[in-house]
Amino acid sequence: MNTNHFRLTTPKSKALGYTIYEMVVTVSIIGILVAAALPIVYSSVLVHNQDATVLQLKALVKFAQEEAVRGSGASLVICAAEYDTNNGTNSYLNGCASGNSWSEGILTYVDLNSNGSYNSTERLKALRFDGGATVSAATSPGGTALNRLTVLPNGLLTDASNNEAWTFTISQSKFGQTQSVTLLLNNYGYFCVQSYTGQNNGSTALC
Repeated sequence: MNTNHFRLTTPKSKALGYTIYEMVVTVSIIGILVAAALPIVYSSVLVHNQDATVLQLKALVKFAQEEAVRGSGASLVICAAEYDTNNGTNSYLNGCASGNSWSEGILTYVDLNSNGSYNSTERLKALRFDGGATVSAATSPGGTALNRLTVLPNGLLTDASNNEAWTFTISQSKFGQTQSVTLLLNNYGYFCVQSYTGQNNGSTALC
């Protein structure tokens, strides 16, 4: 009798894990996705910083108008603020900036002695801009740079030349991108977006 011997064999198990080729492809795909997403993330950061500065600016103007209306008849001043930094950490308010840059912040005070100068006993509110943006203001039309506005007892805004409108430009250049917005402010304290570069997130209406 012929007997056949059968050898039981088991299939070779498939090797688990990634080959170097598969790993390189995976890392490359991840790199492409990250590179595509970074500009969107950077743009969102710039828009957020810009919007934070815009909201601070609008809030202080509104506050100054309300204080002027319910005050004792003295005019209020809104000016570009100037800060001193001690040891790179603590910031101290000097007062109104001597130049025309509003980048450090904004200050409002009641001019009790009507001398047009700030002293610490007159301060009502000061805000430091945190977004790292460059902020400037100018008359509109004309484009003459300025560093202060006056709030009359009736809440209306004016300046030394009795203008009735001004522009505030807030700009940032980071991560290879530029984000800027120019706001038009009228003497009633109303802001609108005159122009912008990059994105406008809609927090302020277009003019």
